[in-house]
Amino acid sequence: MKPSMSSIILGILCALLLGSTVYLLGRNRKKDAQIRDLNEKIADLSEKERRSSIVQSISRQMEEIAYQQKDISEEQRLEALEQTALANKMRDRSEVERKNALIARQSALEAEKTALEAYANAEEQRNTAEAEKTNAQIARRRADTLRLQSLAIAVANMATTRNRTGDAELSGLLAYTAYDLMKESGGDVRYPDIYQALSTAFGGITKWTYHAGAIKCVSCRPSWEKVFVTGTSYGDLHWQKFDNLQLEHRNLISDPSYDWRDVLYADDERIYALSYTGHLYCKNGENPHTIGKLPGEKFFKILRHGKDNLLLVSESALCWYDCKTGTVTDTRPLSAPLSCASLYLGAPALFTKDGKMLLVDENHETRSGDTPPCTGITAYYHDDKGGLSAYGTSEGVIYLVSDSGASLRLVGHRSRISQIYISGSNVYSASYDGTINTWNLEQARLEPMSLYSGNSWLECFFVQQREDFMWAGAADGTLVDVAISPDVMAQKLREKFTRNMTPEEWEAYVGEDVPYRQYLED
Repeated sequence: MKPSMSSIILGILCALLLGSTVYLLGRNRKKDAQIRDLNEKIADLSEKERRSSIVQSISRQMEEIAYQQKDISEEQRLEALEQTALANKMRDRSEVERKNALIARQSALEAEKTALEAYANAEEQRNTAEAEKTNAQIARRRADTLRLQSLAIAVANMATTRNRTGDAELSGLLAYTAYDLMKESGGDVRYPDIYQALSTAFGGITKWTYHAGAIKCVSCRPSWEKVFVTGTSYGDLHWQKFDNLQLEHRNLISDPSYDWRDVLYADDERIYALSYTGHLYCKNGENPHTIGKLPGEKFFKILRHGKDNLLLVSESALCWYDCKTGTVTDTRPLSAPLSCASLYLGAPALFTKDGKMLLVDENHETRSGDTPPCTGITAYYHDDKGGLSAYGTSEGVIYLVSDSGASLRLVGHRSRISQIYISGSNVYSASYDGTINTWNLEQARLEPMSLYSGNSWLECFFVQQREDFMWAGAADGTLVDVAISPDVMAQKLREKFTRNMTPEEWEAYVGEDVPYRQYLED
């Protein structure tokens, strides 16, 4: 069935209505969206307006704060200006005070400089005065010292003169006074005139003549210097003991077939004596002695060579002897004859007649030593502590050579030097001219002082370690005891005094310038 027109129209109208409705709905939705967008914009603008209002409020507050800070800054600026002005004022005042202080300091420095100059001048004047005073005192003391020393020498000479006239008592008093004055002045009590006066008054030289033949050798026991042994060219060996100025002696052997040239008295009480004939005498304590024959002859020296060995020296050979076994262990010939033998730093030192020095080592080999300063060496001694060698010659001249090479020449003997010994600064020598001399190496002028002078050759000597006494042997068989210590002689001399010098004697011989002294106690 066909639709009717009304239905069609109604349908069209419905369609139009539906389309309008859809259009209106769409349009409303679009407007709603626009409205929402506008609302959002309005809300955003409102928020911006609110924020702007807040920012403006904050800006106004910040502006107010800025104005307040500006006011504060201005106040601070004004206050700073005031402080700056005050500081400048204070600085100006400080500058003025600083300048015033500098001026005052400069004035003080100038015043101090002036004061120091014045003090220095005063100190210089005081030092000059002190130096002049000291020099005057030194000069006065030197003059007093020289006066005392000159007086001591004069009194010593008077003591010697009085002794020659037979007035031994006054001679002793004067000799001791001379010694006392010299010692008080700090002078050398070994001065020849002082020593001579003491020796003459004390009787410092004693002689014994019980030996047969020339005394060729003497040796003391090192640990007990009161005992010693002597040997002669006529075969005598004597044992001696010297105590309290008394000499005890006994004969060990007397046989003219022997010619004793050297003797060694050991600490173990063994005695060894060497004969020019090549015989060795041995004695151990109180046991009987033995005499053995060595190979060869012309023996003249015994030297220690090692702990238990002796080196026996002849003019042409060397012979080693073992003290424990009592046997000869080695012999060595020499290419040149010897004139002298001794020790150098503990080693045997040999001197040939043609002027060479040989040293013997522990293997019994010989080698050349230092070149001697001279020829014709007849005596030699080396001071190991002082580093000094002494060479004695056949002409009587002594040469001293230090280990560093320095040398001296001592002249005081007229003939062959037989023995030399060095102790500290003292050099002792004996000669065939019959004299014993000593030199003090600390003196400015090296002049010999004679300790003994006789008419016979002096062959040998030994000096006690304390240098109180010296024992010497002469070619005529005289044993000489020489007191060499001025201190010992003065002490012993004073012990003999029976009176003091009278004041009149003191004034006559010493003088009134030196106060009177008494040496004998009441």
